[in-house]
Amino acid sequence: MPIDEFLQKNELYVKDKLRRCRVDPCWEAMAQEIAGDVSKGRMEGPFSSPKSWPKQAVPLTTFSHTSKLAQGPTAHKPTCFAFAVHQVGSDGKPKVGRAEDWRRSFANATVGAKDSPTYHDIWAYVQLAVAIKQKHPHAQLLIWGLDHEAAYRQLAAEDPDHTWVILPTPHGITLWRHTVLMFGSVASVWAYCRIADLMSWLCRACLLTPALHFVDDFGSCEDAELATSSFECSKRLCRALGFSFKQSKEQPPHTTQVIQGVEISVHDDFVKVAGTAARRQRLDEDLVGILTANRLPPNEASSLAGRLQFYCQSLLGKSHSAALRPLFRRAQLTGHGRDNQQWSLNQQLLHGIGLLRWSLKNAAPRTLYFAPQPRSVVYADAFFNLFDKDWKPGDEDIPNWGRTPPETLRNGWGFVATIQGRTVYAHGTVPYWFVREFTSRRAYIYMLEVVAQVLPLIALQHDLDKQIIMFVDNEPARHALSKGFGKDDSINCLLQHTWRHIEMLSLRPAWQRVTSAANVSDDVSRGDLRHAQAAGWTRLEHDWDAVFEGPQEVAKKMQEVRQMVATGAASAVKAVSSEGPQKDSSKVEKPLAQGGAVPDEERPAEREAKEPLLQEKGGTTPASAAQSQAKPAGKGGCCCVQ
Repeated sequence: MPIDEFLQKNELYVKDKLRRCRVDPCWEAMAQEIAGDVSKGRMEGPFSSPKSWPKQAVPLTTFSHTSKLAQGPTAHKPTCFAFAVHQVGSDGKPKVGRAEDWRRSFANATVGAKDSPTYHDIWAYVQLAVAIKQKHPHAQLLIWGLDHEAAYRQLAAEDPDHTWVILPTPHGITLWRHTVLMFGSVASVWAYCRIADLMSWLCRACLLTPALHFVDDFGSCEDAELATSSFECSKRLCRALGFSFKQSKEQPPHTTQVIQGVEISVHDDFVKVAGTAARRQRLDEDLVGILTANRLPPNEASSLAGRLQFYCQSLLGKSHSAALRPLFRRAQLTGHGRDNQQWSLNQQLLHGIGLLRWSLKNAAPRTLYFAPQPRSVVYADAFFNLFDKDWKPGDEDIPNWGRTPPETLRNGWGFVATIQGRTVYAHGTVPYWFVREFTSRRAYIYMLEVVAQVLPLIALQHDLDKQIIMFVDNEPARHALSKGFGKDDSINCLLQHTWRHIEMLSLRPAWQRVTSAANVSDDVSRGDLRHAQAAGWTRLEHDWDAVFEGPQEVAKKMQEVRQMVATGAASAVKAVSSEGPQKDSSKVEKPLAQGGAVPDEERPAEREAKEPLLQEKGGTTPASAAQSQAKPAGKGGCCCVQ
């Protein structure tokens, strides 16, 4: 955003919020934090405010050094508002921190970047451990960690005139100015990460330590003979540069550490990553609180989505990706007018939160072995017939089929899998009642390709190696499978529960692009088995109807998520009804019973005659689908998407 446009929007935002600003219940804690920063030279103030503002600033008389006003700006300057952030400290007790709305005040929109900062997450520690073990198989590995004291609050702001902040108090608004980098500003993160990169590089270049960092969290994984020396020397080097680390959060070398809220432990043959019970409980409590309040403003959605994504990614899975999309969409919304004060939960948010709670409850530890592991190889493909011609989902010139129902189009899928030297193949069709759940053109094409990739993971779940190379000739499908989400809600449900099945079995699929001409499953998907039979491949016999329909055990697990969502949302319904008739409680309860990601009004009318497939979701896994031949009453619970 150009600076002139930013200044104009920022002034309108500040004036509008000043006319209706409210005092935060935690204003005293924030005022005390600001007064402390003033004493340390990190902030200045309080200042008088421009005459053009609808409210004039007052001093903070609680402290002697902030009891008098200094001369402030005479014209409007880039300004934001402080607000409270409720956190849980390292001691497990709740604490109140201060953040500033640099995003809502449009300041972050002035920052542009073509790349992203270097972040070493848990996966970097795992890769480092594997690399050391490959060079030195008998090495005894230890992990250490450090937390940078005050992080970017140690770095000076280039122009303090761009860092004004307002804190409303019961006595009036107070105006302050930062002299160091601000919390909540994108520019602050970028500036600090450059310094953190330098600190890590100096440790590598001067100490030969494989230092890692995730923003202000530093650490490494090294042989026991070097780890203690590396730990101490890294502290000394950074101290020589003028930076210090928090003594209370130092993690001396040990085989097990909690890094970035995730427990990582190194053993002789493998490394294990697991979420801590305390972290899971805090995240679940946050989700329950949102359900109870039936409200999620964009700033809270942004914070929650970031913490959930970081935690879930640390466990090396993707089942959470689709469930997080509604949170990210809410976080991207802007506005500060009265029309947006409610920010109530919609159906997608309710469904996503319920599935996230299920994921937190059932997240399994990840074990990664140092020694190379065997790999299975799977090729899969699909097609459909339109206007008497077979089309592949990846074809670019697929004609528009107008109002032709997709379930009336002939389709087929097939896969070829090589497992420990043995090659098997299978082919079939997607049932019409399953196809009807993917009514849009985009969803239908995606569904065929995704189903072809998912079926071998279900049918061969007891035979496949943990590491699997999956070949697909459709690049958008490969991207969606790898990321765990797409652009269609029904496809997101399919991907979400597919990844849940993958994580439950501790499988590690890697999707690779292959050209259509090199896809050996192309002929198999069309029912041409001549090459497969000539090559001596084994045909896999399986009850594919059971895979699509799902056993009744799946429905039981679905009920878990429904109950989890209902547990949190029941209070929301009660609270809303007690406030008056402005909310219809049936609108809150409705998605709980359905559990689907697509609202009723978006579904075809003919679905009312059948039990919708997506109503059978809510949070089950497809794990037991291929193990049972039992069929449920009705065509409801497709195991591929449960």
